[in-house]
Amino acid sequence: MTLHSSPLHAPAVVVSDIFGGELIPDDHAETAEGLPLSAGWYRLKVSGLAADEVVEVRLDFGLGFVGHHGVRARAAGTTAELFVRLFKQVIALQLLREPKSIGTTAPKISFERLPGALVAMRRVLEQIRIAIRSLRPAPKSQHERPRRLWAWTGLQAFPTTLPATGESSIVLSRRVVGRDLNPFEAEVDGDRVQASPRSWVGQASVIIPTRNRADLLERCVESILTKTRPHPPEIIVHDNGSDEASAKRLLERYAATAGIRVLRDDLPFNFSRINNEAAAVAGGNILLFLNNDTEVLSGDWVDQLASVVSEPHVGCAGALLLTPGGTIQHAGLVTGPGGIAAHVHFGMTLEQADPVAPVVRRPVSAVTGACLAIEKSKFLAIGGFDDEHFPVAFNDVDLCLRLERQGLRTIFVPEAKLIHLGSATREDDDFTSGTDRFRTEFRLMRDRWGARLDADPYFPRHMRLTRSGPQLRLA
Repeated sequence: MTLHSSPLHAPAVVVSDIFGGELIPDDHAETAEGLPLSAGWYRLKVSGLAADEVVEVRLDFGLGFVGHHGVRARAAGTTAELFVRLFKQVIALQLLREPKSIGTTAPKISFERLPGALVAMRRVLEQIRIAIRSLRPAPKSQHERPRRLWAWTGLQAFPTTLPATGESSIVLSRRVVGRDLNPFEAEVDGDRVQASPRSWVGQASVIIPTRNRADLLERCVESILTKTRPHPPEIIVHDNGSDEASAKRLLERYAATAGIRVLRDDLPFNFSRINNEAAAVAGGNILLFLNNDTEVLSGDWVDQLASVVSEPHVGCAGALLLTPGGTIQHAGLVTGPGGIAAHVHFGMTLEQADPVAPVVRRPVSAVTGACLAIEKSKFLAIGGFDDEHFPVAFNDVDLCLRLERQGLRTIFVPEAKLIHLGSATREDDDFTSGTDRFRTEFRLMRDRWGARLDADPYFPRHMRLTRSGPQLRLA
């Protein structure tokens, strides 16, 4: 197969078989006409097709794991027409056809940039349609989930190997367009954030709510004591009614250990109340709320988080949490998906995430309470976690948004790394659990933050969050 290229790295066009994956012979390959090298709206035409033929055009932006995106169209006569919105230079392009449609003449692909007036008209029409939909009666049931404004199933992600080059799009993006593909801003208040922790003054207190599961708690605490540099912080273990003998013995040992305090709470589980009680007696000026199913990976994790939250314009900070298998569990939260929020890059490896939207220090809407840092003075001034309205779910997101309302940013800090098992000591909490408590908390979050939840200012508008991670919006 001939790879058509130019000194400007114009993408290749490859015509292939959508079912068998076999490439059409070289004499059927055509270069695209007017190939777009800049962002904008385009009319994409595929001519020379069979009547009513359905074709799929795959576009690759050199973004790696989800770098391949497909748009489908049916030919009207011998031409198929699509509208696509491009945000990056196309690196490679494929036209996929059914075997029975392949003839002796290869179809041609052309791009036509749409004039600004036409784009503006399309946007006005879309706003009118949105306004009309908003006039529809509200759902009768207060427990009915709101209309999702974020798509879970965006444009399809394809394998990372390009038949045109035999290289993965990750390698291609690095070789052809370099590494300036990050759609996320890695800046805070105009200043490039530093990977090295700044100096900070004071002491940090790590607060760990727990119940039974002595194995998890011991692993968590021992990792803090042995791995944290230059010295371990104060540790406050707040026990919520442990009744297993192994847990009681471990708590007694910790109560007699210097640098560790053990509190007891026998009331029904209320994550917000437990953390608030521990924060009130903490000796440190920096609070680090930590789940008992975590384990420290980076020795400077306390310094990394404490140095960030010590900045006057920062409220909360959160760490990079990985599963034992090395995939991402937490890299910041995006508000909107599922009605409240969802994790960016969830389930991806760092290698898969890097070419798509690199895991860098950046402002986010919220971070998870599984590892959340904040100055004690700011935490007390804001009233701590809302233990009345959000005893179990959404308390971390609510805290971050209340701080944001006071002009304080939430920062994701990937240099602080920990392992997180995730819900190891209690079941996942969502609509499928069917609890009235969760439904009530969900409704309260929507009532309090609905408009803000549906418009995340820190997630790029030209991307959508799907089950397989962030993807470009092409249309």
